[in-house]
Amino acid sequence: MRLRTDAALVLLVVGGTSALSAQERPTSRFTGLQQAEAPAPLQALTPSAEEQPELMVVYGLLLGGVGLIAGAFAGYTLESALCDPCHEFSGVSGGILGATVGESLGLAGGVHLGNQRGGSLGLDILVATAVGTAGVLAAVSSELGFVIFLTPVAQLMATSAVETHHR
Repeated sequence: MRLRTDAALVLLVVGGTSALSAQERPTSRFTGLQQAEAPAPLQALTPSAEEQPELMVVYGLLLGGVGLIAGAFAGYTLESALCDPCHEFSGVSGGILGATVGESLGLAGGVHLGNQRGGSLGLDILVATAVGTAGVLAAVSSELGFVIFLTPVAQLMATSAVETHHR
């Protein structure tokens, strides 16, 4: 019974992101206006609408990885500095917590930059943190430890969907 509950939670977290992207934007009185085209040299530097999902994924992965490493180092250093040599593994839990927080913040910032700062960075951080927290809780409460490895994928999907929706 517990396995079904955990599997349902994972499907809810991962499957809920497609519902976010399926929502339509409200129409505006400015929808009939045409957007001015950039000069020819700038058109080559400006990604088209088809290229943006790839940019969001690449930037999210890159900055998420940088945030993971920087957060792990900061968390380990902070916990080690605050604790006398209590035990052999002092600093490890701080490193894990720092890596989790750093990855969430870096991933959200990367997706936001990949979308050319079109959405809301605060909302992206909130979504990445909420999905990350749900993934950690699902992994801890179940015997399925591999769920923790699916969490960054779910964070990337949810944050990209929210960023694209609120552009």
